[in-house]
Amino acid sequence: MNLSPPEKPSRPEPGRPRGRAAPRKLWDYRRMKLSLSKRELEKHHFIRQALDGKMSVAQAAEALGLSCRRIKQLKKAFRESGPEACIHGNARRPSPKRTRPELVAKILALRQEETLAQSNFTHFHELIQQRHGINVSLSTLRRILNSNGYQSPMKKGPRKPLHTK
Repeated sequence: MNLSPPEKPSRPEPGRPRGRAAPRKLWDYRRMKLSLSKRELEKHHFIRQALDGKMSVAQAAEALGLSCRRIKQLKKAFRESGPEACIHGNARRPSPKRTRPELVAKILALRQEETLAQSNFTHFHELIQQRHGINVSLSTLRRILNSNGYQSPMKKGPRKPLHTK
């Protein structure tokens, strides 16, 4: 077994002057495609400036409204994982509070039944709770039905005048 340190190359790599350390390549942007929000893009810009030495940690913290400690954490994460460090860990994940797609499909199927299609949203909400045991809030039900093109039927009777003489 050879325990001696590896030999140094006798000639420098092409394109690199002798005696200087090779510039560290932090991240290859050409192979990566990320979609960043405006806030994430701003964070990326200031962290990049701080890494390049064009801005101090305190200046970056002031510009982003973060602490110096958080900027140092972001710089470290940026060195390790690149621009992905600017994206929040829960970003682009579906909400754990979302309504299950099976439940949405069941509600839409029930709305197409002839007897339930005539009712307004509040009455429909009461009916699916009583008959089918589907417990969703009225606001969730309205959101589901409105986003799928359903509207609550309006009253058919004449409106009462607001002001009488």
